[in-house]
Amino acid sequence: LSAVSVESKTIVVSLRHDPIKIDALSEIVDHIADPSSSQYGKWLSSEELELYVKAPESQINLTKNWLKKEYYTCLNRQKSSKELEFRLSGQGDFLEIDNISDDCVNHMLNILNIKQNIKNKNNKNNYIDGIFIKGQNNIPKLNEAKFSSFTKEDLDSVGSPPQQKDAYGIPSDVSGSSDTNLQLVWGPGTFGYLESDLVEFYDEFDVANADISTVSTYGYPGVVGGDNFYEGTLDVTYISGMGAGAQTIVANTNQSASTEETTGFGYALQSFSYMLATAGLGLNDSLPQLPRVVSMSLGSLSFDSCVLLCDELVKEGEYTQDDCDAYMATQRQVCMYDNADIVERINTEFLKSSARGVTLLGATGDGGSHFSFGAFPDDDGIGTQLNGISCAYALPTFPAESPYVLGVGGEQWDGGGSSEAPVYWYSGGAGFSRRFKQPSYQADAVAQYLATADLPPSSSFDSTMRAYPDVVALAWGVPMYANGSLVVTGGTSASAPAFAGIISLLNAMRLSASLPPLGFLHPRLYSSAAQLSSSLSLKKTKKIKNTESDDDDDVPMFYDITVGNSSQGGDHYTCSSGFVAEEGWDATTGWGSPRWAGLVKYLASDDQL
Repeated sequence: LSAVSVESKTIVVSLRHDPIKIDALSEIVDHIADPSSSQYGKWLSSEELELYVKAPESQINLTKNWLKKEYYTCLNRQKSSKELEFRLSGQGDFLEIDNISDDCVNHMLNILNIKQNIKNKNNKNNYIDGIFIKGQNNIPKLNEAKFSSFTKEDLDSVGSPPQQKDAYGIPSDVSGSSDTNLQLVWGPGTFGYLESDLVEFYDEFDVANADISTVSTYGYPGVVGGDNFYEGTLDVTYISGMGAGAQTIVANTNQSASTEETTGFGYALQSFSYMLATAGLGLNDSLPQLPRVVSMSLGSLSFDSCVLLCDELVKEGEYTQDDCDAYMATQRQVCMYDNADIVERINTEFLKSSARGVTLLGATGDGGSHFSFGAFPDDDGIGTQLNGISCAYALPTFPAESPYVLGVGGEQWDGGGSSEAPVYWYSGGAGFSRRFKQPSYQADAVAQYLATADLPPSSSFDSTMRAYPDVVALAWGVPMYANGSLVVTGGTSASAPAFAGIISLLNAMRLSASLPPLGFLHPRLYSSAAQLSSSLSLKKTKKIKNTESDDDDDVPMFYDITVGNSSQGGDHYTCSSGFVAEEGWDATTGWGSPRWAGLVKYLASDDQL
């Protein structure tokens, strides 16, 4: 990915999909992901996917004509006569336009602003979903890193990859090596890493099979010192440490300052989701190879969560919508999606990637079920009012709430837990979506939880919607090297890439047996875990050792965590209610903590189908 010139940019126009065809595609993907189906694992090719998403010629031509008219309006104002050239991309559902001057880019963005135009049912461009700029390179400001240093005497108490593998029962010699086993972490802004940090980490913690030659960068290298740079370092450290041997890509596809904190992030994620869905097709600036596993640690409260917060704030009478919007823009990584259409399109691109056999994982957040991270500043003003509203509702995060993303929450080994018997990490993201309906793969598990758990007020969440997390992994006390210093950190930003690395190990086993990658594994994971949950008592589950033989019919896939409540934020700000951990699946820790023997038995081969 080459840096974009400051004089001109490439804009990408999302052509609106036919909702009937998208529903049909969703049904096809569910069928392919269903382990009881004869079509199981027969992921779609890009050409097969195109049948569901390619825009008809009439829509393409109408879009071109409308864009030309608006573009020439800008050119006439500039007294220029440059011709506009289009390139159909994606699976025939995007239009790319190269070499657009900055002035005309701004004009096009204003004209195509979703809030003002596309949401207007009478506007003739309702065949367009939106627009984004492909790749930007103005450097973000640097923020002080949020990691606490610790001395080497403390190393025995933290969860390095070897320590986590030991806890999960993963043999140290298991490798993710395979010619086509590619895993990827993504982030914008300053997101990146230093090779020297990884080399030192692999050596310090004796990470078996980890080799710096398997790690590479796609796009921008990031900026040392930025918050997202250390996020990138954490992500690559744990996906490459847990999934050691697999080829690993650290992707940064947009280095614009706005992507680091506010709504620029949503546009960057939309751009990346488009690039991911077209990976390996040889398109301009697309990923050269389709990854098997993608881990996304960055995100924020969902668009709908932010709408709810501001709507309720305005109802209280002291502040206006403009006041709320302006305040949210000052809050780092709290509200990073400009409108609902961006979220819907990203979710559709996730569906497309799932159809091609990609496993998507996302961190559920570090604010329990009420915040993105921690509470708003308790300032006796707007922040205090927003905290009261936040505690009254369960507020989901995106992308973890997507039904196509495996939401990874957090566990901890202290505070009442241990590596053998972990508990819920006190502020792991948890709850129910406010946009996406509950997928059929989790309906039975959620229904059982709702019937037995001590729940928050029914007015605070919608029990018919997608619930998360799906799984958890260690989210506190994990070491890494950051710019040459040994630090300890955590959060679901640590658990998501760690679990992603475990999926890569399973994929390596499948690929070596000439089986398809796990891809959209949610239906299989839920059905297998549910069967085991019904046949194992909680007492028996807790007595099973990590090293137990695969010959045991009841070997578990997960350690069932039953201790925890999602009422706290990352800053320990505590609300009066949260989701509680229970036996079986719950909206606090999902199915629980990974246990290798069961994952291998039920996911690494198809013998159990």
